[in-house]
Amino acid sequence: MIISIFPQFMETINPVYGTGYLIQTRIMPPKLQENLVIRTGLLDEINSSSGKKLILVTAPSGYGKSSLINEYLVYYKKTAAWVHLNREFKNLFSLLNYITASLNRLNPEFGSNLTELINLCIKENKNFAGQENVISELTGRFINELVFSFSSDVFIVLDDYHELDNNTEINNFLDGLIKEMPDNIHFIISSREIPGLNLAYLGSKQELKHLTLNELNFNSEEIKLLANEIYKRELPESSIELIYTVTGGWVTGIHLVIQSADFFSNSGILNDVLPRNIYIYFAEEVFGRLKDSQRSFLLKTSHLQGFNENICNNILDITDSREILKSLMEKNIFLEEKGVITESGSVETDYNYIQLFKNFLVKKSCRRT
Repeated sequence: MIISIFPQFMETINPVYGTGYLIQTRIMPPKLQENLVIRTGLLDEINSSSGKKLILVTAPSGYGKSSLINEYLVYYKKTAAWVHLNREFKNLFSLLNYITASLNRLNPEFGSNLTELINLCIKENKNFAGQENVISELTGRFINELVFSFSSDVFIVLDDYHELDNNTEINNFLDGLIKEMPDNIHFIISSREIPGLNLAYLGSKQELKHLTLNELNFNSEEIKLLANEIYKRELPESSIELIYTVTGGWVTGIHLVIQSADFFSNSGILNDVLPRNIYIYFAEEVFGRLKDSQRSFLLKTSHLQGFNENICNNILDITDSREILKSLMEKNIFLEEKGVITESGSVETDYNYIQLFKNFLVKKSCRRT
């Protein structure tokens, strides 16, 4: 850890105003793409909830979460402090430094009292874990700084929250902060997974807006618009419906399919033809990030046309299918679920993979046999 290696260096750098160890690009909003399909209905839906304390956007990789958030902030001219998260944010101190630095870009007066306490913790080599008094004072100082520094609406964006790997210390701090922060401060969090925050509490107080892949999915009309405006392609309705069928509305998949010559030269994509660019995307961005047990489960169930926990337990000779399916749903893997009424009148949950991801799994499975 940098703090323990260079303590004398760290003591001389203000975490907010110095640029020594803060990577400035992590607190800059992403560049807004020039060629976008403006989804005004979805933007309006977000804006109607702009007064809530937390706007949460969860969906698998490639659903345009970051782009949507940035598009909303620009479209409605919102003031925002942006933090791009990654796995180097291993503790609360790292996160607080970057949030404080990002807010300091909006108001240079923000952060002076807060960083005094952070610097003290560094100097005394304190670990936040179990230090309830330190956490409480950090929360109090942070909230007071927000009150004194900002009188109008400010949005704090934590992008790629799943990279924190459900850090309990950070989750607990944010729960306390969001609960107590002034009404003009709002968090926007994007994540591939459902974060371990107290969402039930925020929901009960009507302070949560949660957008999922159900809202982020493109419909047929939006696919047609994207093909026309971005790729200058006049696609027949049959092609539009085929794209929707194989992608399930997944925006990156739509782009990859339209860009693929294989798709237009061979409609057999429904019969396991998978363009190379899509295969690589799934392999690197989705499959490669899972645990071995999850990858094994996906491959072994890839040939099923529809399945539930009982079917998986029987076929795979295991007893924990429910837990595995729950973990995959929480990670927003490309898995669809629907309720099915059984002969006894009870309701079971059936699962299936979206077509493109299923094709990938089948191809991956065949390569291993």
